[in-house]
Amino acid sequence: MIFVSGVHEGTPKEIRETAKTAAGIKKKFYFSYYSGKDKAIAYKLKNVVIYEKPKALSDYGIRQAPQSFVYL
Repeated sequence: MIFVSGVHEGTPKEIRETAKTAAGIKKKFYFSYYSGKDKAIAYKLKNVVIYEKPKALSDYGIRQAPQSFVYL
């Protein structure tokens, strides 16, 4: 099971420096997302499972992601 082991708060530039190697998103998209924002938040995860072959939502009986996850 995946757990949140920490929460980092700071400016978008500070958080980018902290999480840039593990964030999994491109720098351009990141700064576009935080454009005009003073604060950014990053969650540090533990017990993450990385599958050799990516899983599809249908593997879990799900047709589409919930609306709150569409932007992740």
